[in-house]
Amino acid sequence: SFNSIALIDWTLDIISSGLATDIDGLNRVFSATFYAKGNVIPSGDNVTLSGACPERSREVEGSRGTLSAFDFEPILETLMELSLIKLTPESGQWTTTALGKATAGSGLSVNEAKCFASKLESGYPQTLFGWLALALSSPEWSPPPGFLTRLEIAHESPLKMLYQHFDSCLDQTRFLLPENHRSESLSYQTAAALKALLLLDSWCRMMPIQRLEEQFQVHLGQIVSLAETVSHLIKSLAAIVGAREKDSPLIEELQDYAFQIRFGLSIEFWPLHYRLNLILNRTDFICLKEAGIESIVTLCEISEDDLDNSLKTRLSKNKLHLLKEKIATIREEEFMSSLNTNPPRRINSLSSVRPDTNYRAS
Repeated sequence: SFNSIALIDWTLDIISSGLATDIDGLNRVFSATFYAKGNVIPSGDNVTLSGACPERSREVEGSRGTLSAFDFEPILETLMELSLIKLTPESGQWTTTALGKATAGSGLSVNEAKCFASKLESGYPQTLFGWLALALSSPEWSPPPGFLTRLEIAHESPLKMLYQHFDSCLDQTRFLLPENHRSESLSYQTAAALKALLLLDSWCRMMPIQRLEEQFQVHLGQIVSLAETVSHLIKSLAAIVGAREKDSPLIEELQDYAFQIRFGLSIEFWPLHYRLNLILNRTDFICLKEAGIESIVTLCEISEDDLDNSLKTRLSKNKLHLLKEKIATIREEEFMSSLNTNPPRRINSLSSVRPDTNYRAS
């Protein structure tokens, strides 16, 4: 809303959408909003539209109250310095750069884009764990309520867990941990981000919910909320990489990783999740993994007796029934598809098919 968005973010969004390409256009778009009616709105790089900064605005009388015309020039200069927009001298129009489009399109704030771009200048993370650490270094990320207890802060539990169980990943936490973290206590934000890093890494590795709750002292709602937020940040990082290197293989790797973080499943379960997510939850997919079923191929080739023997003690009777119906549907779809190809496709061709979802770049 206009009460929370920074004016510099609003400006980038409007230019990216094509609604305005110059200062007159920006003022014209804003003057047409309901919020502009009867308000004197501030300007500036980092203030919200509801803040106070009258020296950068001028009042003009409107038919329904007071409107503001902003001094957009400092904002446009800042966006250009950050390589988010560019000016076409011949026409005098502003347009977004590839990085600007990625920032606006992924929903990042200008402050977050500046932070990520600056850190990436020192080199890309070498592991997905490192990319996760980078995402959690966002200046605007905040942990779920009650995520970190006072006892954990006092005992430096996240840092101790890092040393005990993730010592091989220490160098990949450089985006999170300050250089003096061995001699000084971590801030609440840094400790929470470190805990989130370790939690989500285990979540992606399909650690059962009960073990996650016991080990990290969190509940499922907090994990899901965290996963949704951070998967979005990973997708945004993929967009930034795409703006810098259009054909980088990292783009697809990060999009895959966003899926893993969002749903707490390994990437091999993508096709299964796509087909079965209305029937099975994460715990059920873990049951499939324990039964040796990790692909559509395996699921469709297993006999009904073997399916019963493998899953009747792991899934409810109703879920097992729905799963059998879905298997029959998939087999029929594959058979019908094979009639349209020459030579006919075998069912194991499904393993190479990755369905499109919102986690693929548009």
